[in-house]
Formats: sequence, structure tokens, C-alpha cells
Amino acid sequence: EAPYAVLVFVHGESFEWGGGHPYDGSVLASYGHVIVVTLNFRLGVLGKFMHE
Repeated sequence: EAPYAVLVFVHGESFEWGGGHPYDGSVLASYGHVIVVTLNFRLGVLGKFMHE
């Protein structure tokens, strides 16, 4: 059996809204030997402040 590829989707949108849950990886995984991982990345409480 062929090895599985791993696709990692990191959702790093704003601190206030959004997430990785709307991106259902089951359809992509059904096309072939792919493991789909979705996760959310937030910068923390101060992530909404803009730094220059």
C-alpha cells in the first residue's frame, strides 16, 4: 500500500472571527491517499493589535 500524504491547513485569520472548521477535509481525503489536518492559530490576547 502506498504511503499517505499529509496536508496541514493552518487557519491564521484574525483574532476575533474565523476558524478552520468550515474547511472539511473529508472530500479531499476521499480522492486519494491524503490525511487532512486543519487547525486554528491565534496570536493570543494581543494578537489583534497591529505592530509596525
